Amino acid sequence: MAYLGNWPSSPGFQSVDFGAQSQTRVTETQSGRTVRFSTASSKFAARIRYPKIGTTTFRAVQAAATRANGSLNSFDIILPTISDTKTGLSSQTVKVSTAASVGASSIGITSDATSTTILKAGDVVRFENHTKVYMVTADVSSNGAGVATMGIFPNLITALDDDSAGGNTSVTVHQVPFRMFIDKDLQTFKYSNDDFVTVELDLVEEI
Repeated sequence: MAYLGNWPSSPGFQSVDFGAQSQTRVTETQSGRTVRFSTASSKFAARIRYPKIGTTTFRAVQAAATRANGSLNSFDIILPTISDTKTGLSSQTVKVSTAASVGASSIGITSDATSTTILKAGDVVRFENHTKVYMVTADVSSNGAGVATMGIFPNLITALDDDSAGGNTSVTVHQVPFRMFIDKDLQTFKYSNDDFVTVELDLVEEI
């Protein structure tokens, strides 16, 4: 496995299907009662579709998909709309303010945007030096000092240092890159006789 860097930002996507993959084991007792428990951390998945584009423009995508070598190698990709915060505060600086252990579902943070809603439920975030992306579970408001608590899903899979301890762990809240790989080993590019190509790719988050 190898990390290939950033997925080409051009040409842009026509549409993106986005969701989360969860692994849940369900058992049923003789009385009919069901017991359900998670067997792994939830991870995000996407299906990206490109518009009908010229073969010359498409070559950058074809090269990236070929270098991915099926599902072997991973890359960072920004998903339009999904990767962007809906607060309008795209340039705010957010840092982790309180150390958090594996399994934590809420994270103490600080922002230079004070006394306002700094994140919206459904926004996604990624911590510095981490590859996992988390979804914000409820609106997050900062106080007059910029301090706030952020709920995330899934629970934290890697511990976080706090800013006061010198960790200076920043939080990406806009143009959030997802670390993903192609879900299938066979990729098909549909070339037409008019020198255009159509393609869609299924991607899964790497954990």
